[in-house]
This record gives sequence, structure tokens and C-alpha cells, in this order.
Amino acid sequence: QDEEHRLRKQIDELRKEAADEEERAMQLKSDTCIAVEILEEHEQYIEKVKGKLEGLEAEVESKTKLLRELDCDQGSIEEELEALRTKLKEESELGDRLRAKEAEDRANAQRA
Repeated sequence: QDEEHRLRKQIDELRKEAADEEERAMQLKSDTCIAVEILEEHEQYIEKVKGKLEGLEAEVESKTKLLRELDCDQGSIEEELEALRTKLKEESELGDRLRAKEAEDRANAQRA
């Protein structure tokens, strides 16, 4: 009878241990499911951020291209402006020479 009592006690302990292990396994399964859900949410967020980043990169590339074009345009405009300044200076100098020549011709005409 002592042996039977001891064996029943061992069986009860093993049942309790098995129940504890089963409870731990269920908790681990639950924790794992939660972790999987969190990882899936993170993956979705990462994909969303990647999409936004790709959009921003395309926008930056577009703006960079536009800035390069504007830089080229500005260079062309500056060259045109410089050419106009040179032409204006030449025409101004020509006007000055013509006025001086006209004044000289008048002076010569008055002397004659």
C-alpha cells in the first residue's frame, strides 16, 4: 500500500508537471503568434516606408534634373546677357565716336 501511495504521488506529480509544461507550451505558442503578428506589422510598415522612400527618391531625382536644366539655362542667359552688354558697349562707343565726329565736322564747317 505504501508503494501504491508512492506511485500515485509520483503520477500526480508527473501529471502536474505535464500540465505545467502544457501551460508553458500554450504560453509560448501564444507569445509566438503575437511575435509573428508584430513581425508582419513591421514588414508591412517597412514596405510602406520603402514605397514612400522610392517616391521621395524619384521626386529628388526629378528636382535634381530640373535644377541642372535651370543651371544650364542660367548659364545660357548669362552668356546672352554678357553678349548684349558687349554689344551695348560697342554701340555706345560708336555713338560717342559719331557724336565726336559730328561735333568736329560742325567745328570745321564753322571755321570754313
